[in-house]
Amino acid sequence: MDTLFDDPSGNIIGWICVLTGAFAICGAVFQWDFFMNPSNQTSRALRDFLGASGYRIIQTVLGTAMIALGCLLNFSQ
Repeated sequence: MDTLFDDPSGNIIGWICVLTGAFAICGAVFQWDFFMNPSNQTSRALRDFLGASGYRIIQTVLGTAMIALGCLLNFSQ
């Protein structure tokens, strides 16, 4: 019988995606200093180009996409 938890690797990867997405959304919503002031040159350029609010929106959209991907991995058959 096929159950939701037959493939443990898909579930682990899916839950990691969900947790990563939740972390990204929390970082954007609560404006965590280490999250909103990236040390990576590409991320800093993106933040400077979009501004703080635009960067928060992008991080929230990416976090939502990660959660959706995790749900698809966990709950698709």
